[in-house]
Formats: sequence, structure tokens, C-alpha cells
Amino acid sequence: MIPLSLSQLLHLVLQSVHQPKMVIQQVLTFTLTRKQLMLLSLLLVVVGLIAGLLLEIISPQPPEGAMNLSQGVGPFFLLQFAGILIGAGLVYAGGQLFKGKGSFDDCLKMVLWLSFVNFVLQFSIPLATLFSVSLAVMAFVAVILISLVQIIAYVMVVHGFTRIIPVAFGVFGGLIIAGILFKTLIAMLGIDIGMEPV
Repeated sequence: MIPLSLSQLLHLVLQSVHQPKMVIQQVLTFTLTRKQLMLLSLLLVVVGLIAGLLLEIISPQPPEGAMNLSQGVGPFFLLQFAGILIGAGLVYAGGQLFKGKGSFDDCLKMVLWLSFVNFVLQFSIPLATLFSVSLAVMAFVAVILISLVQIIAYVMVVHGFTRIIPVAFGVFGGLIIAGILFKTLIAMLGIDIGMEPV
């Protein structure tokens, strides 16, 4: 399906940090059918849930806002799978609104790759926690900033946009819409994400 080994994929992940446009161009050349993209989506969600369960077992006191997987993995599986499709749909719809050239499958490839990159980079946060809380906070902020830069770069490549400022505004608008949709979906699924009332 993907003509790369795991080590090559991890190398691409590191390369995406400083050359996001070049990497997403390579990712878009992967020949994948819609069915294969859906299977990869399911695989990514399953791997993410397994990693979350392991982290929950290892960490005696999960951070505030962490998903409590002890409630059952079903709702979280649906949430994360829906999140991938919603993300791809928003990137596609936003691109079409401004005459972008990317197809839905291209947008789905982009969201899958972004999710994979974030999944790998987020391991830096628990590792940083072993040294100090402040280092973990710095790692968290770094992951967020890297993700934002990547989203903007990826959208520009996928849709063929050349002006970064309108794309950045579009991305932030899309993130707001995604946040509203996620909040609604979390409520519908009855998921407790561990946020304590103030």
C-alpha cells in the first residue's frame, strides 16, 4: 500500500518538521484507493487507542483533560475515526470553497499523515515529563506549533494555494468549526474527557 518501510516513514516524520511541503508532496504520490485509506484510518485509530491505554496504565495520575479510556474504547474509537473523516471533509470543503484543486482522497491522505506525525511527536511529551513538568509543557507547546505550521503548509500544497495569510485564516476558522463539531460529538457519545468543573 505504502512503498516505504517503517524506518523510512519515521524519517519522513522528522523531515516534516522542517520541510512539510516537500514531505506532503511525497505523501500525495502514494497510490492508495479509498478503501485502503479507510483501512489506514482504522489502523491509525486502533494504534492510537492502544497507546492511550498503555499510557493510562503506566501513568497513575492522568493529566486533567485526558480521555478516560476505562469508560470503554468504543466511544473513543468512533470519536477518533469520525475526527479523521471530519478533518478531511473540512479541508476538502474549505478548498472547494476557494477553488482549491485537492480531491477528497488527497485531503484524507493529508489528515492521515498529519495524524501519524502528531502521534509520533506526542511521545516527546511523556518522555519530557520524566525530566521536569516545565520541559513537558515546552514539548506540548512545540507539538502544537509544529502541527499548526504543518496544517497550513499541507493545505497550501494539497489545494495549490500560494498565499499563506488567507490559508492561515482559513485553517484557524476550520479548527474552530472542528472544535464545535467535536464538542457536539463528545456530548452525543456521552464521553467524559476528565475535565473537572472549576
